[in-house]
Amino acid sequence: MGVNIDQTKTRFGYNPSDLHPASAKLVVYTCDGCGKAAERQRRRTINETLCHKCAIRKPRSAAAQQKFHASMITKFGVPHALQDPELCRRAHENVTPRTPRVYALDALPIDDAETRRRFGYSAAALPPSASEHVVYRCGDCGRLDERVRRNVMLDAACQSCVSSRTWAQRGQDILAKRAETILAAYPHGLPASTKTYGQAEDALAALIEGWGLEVLRRVPIDGRKSLDIVVSSKSVAVEFCGLHWHNEASPTPRDKTYHWNKMRAAAERGLRLITIFEDEWRERRPQVTGVLRSILGAPHARVQARKCEVTELDAKTARVFIEDHHIQRLNTSQLRAWGLTETCTGTLVGVVTLRHHRMSKDRSKVDLTRLCFQTDYQVVGGASRLIRHAAAWAKSAGYASIVTWSDNRWFTGAVYERLGFNLVRDGGPDYAYVKVDCSRGRIPKEQFRKSRTGCPPDVLEHVRALEEGYARIWDCGHKRWELQL
Repeated sequence: MGVNIDQTKTRFGYNPSDLHPASAKLVVYTCDGCGKAAERQRRRTINETLCHKCAIRKPRSAAAQQKFHASMITKFGVPHALQDPELCRRAHENVTPRTPRVYALDALPIDDAETRRRFGYSAAALPPSASEHVVYRCGDCGRLDERVRRNVMLDAACQSCVSSRTWAQRGQDILAKRAETILAAYPHGLPASTKTYGQAEDALAALIEGWGLEVLRRVPIDGRKSLDIVVSSKSVAVEFCGLHWHNEASPTPRDKTYHWNKMRAAAERGLRLITIFEDEWRERRPQVTGVLRSILGAPHARVQARKCEVTELDAKTARVFIEDHHIQRLNTSQLRAWGLTETCTGTLVGVVTLRHHRMSKDRSKVDLTRLCFQTDYQVVGGASRLIRHAAAWAKSAGYASIVTWSDNRWFTGAVYERLGFNLVRDGGPDYAYVKVDCSRGRIPKEQFRKSRTGCPPDVLEHVRALEEGYARIWDCGHKRWELQL
């Protein structure tokens, strides 16, 4: 495995040759499996020769499998601990339940007499974890209010008082809670992969402020969640998600609906939420910056599509353009590609690509895989002109419809709706995998199929992945659109 000195200097600003072999600093190296550049700590480049994706594809050697089974037998007495029902039952019985914080009823600000009058039952008869409503007295204004019994604490305040607190006070409350969570999970300090999380979020906020937009930080949207960045003048919010903190096995686990519910909660308050994952910001920053500029209405240049011409492109030209300007790379072969070229300068400012429908044997449908415009450009009418040209070709080729998808983390799909596409399905959250102890990037879930990993038929895919040290991270879902030709 060779460490790439030039890319390491460009990306991190230091020479890897000056680092000690046991250094924990990141370097850029070339994977022996796929030949692509990847990041890893200097000390991990001594013996390991594959990136995370290639390591997943590579089956375990017989010696490694035997060593794993021997370790499981030594610890638990069976080759696969999670497949033994008796062992799982014993482990469940031996788990020490967490003791909830319970206060005496007279120590809480609950008005039992008023609870009886309003609801017909006594608050004293309810367990501390009850979901029934009780009447309590606000610790700030002293007025009576209603709340679920399990949510009434010593310092309970009504919603009116919480809303009237200053932004600084509410921000300090959120930071204090976050610090409490971090200290509880990592009493001896944060792991190296999480130390740059706050720095990246600060850099993102500074970038938006540099465009002349006012930014609010840590804006609460309900009693438990807050938005990282809010641009109120554009009704846009941005959430920066560190991979270590936002997967299902993190110290504060994020379940399947976490990002989905946050997007919906922001929409109820009139905000369009953009959810950015850490690896996108680290590996595709120019592309992320370009899309954000477009969404926030701060492009560098403005081009009229009527002053451009549509030409068919070869696969290589389309792939290079998409690699340079789209957040997602183009990893599949394309059937056709067209470009939008500015007439006076000859600059390629937009690309659209089509391919055969990937999820069906029905050849009457064709996929619109990428619709992409040059970073920092706003091409007025560009999407309409490119898709109209692609639709004319598809119809002449005998296709009945064009199918495409929009990512809810980034886009609303409004451009497809304006161009005559019908919303077929608003799909729920989907997932990828991340390495739990060193979350450097997301790995497609297809890499963890049982046929690829050798997972036994009676073991669930995500259970086997968790045994290997990988956890799921969920997104906000996708919309499926279809244009009848």
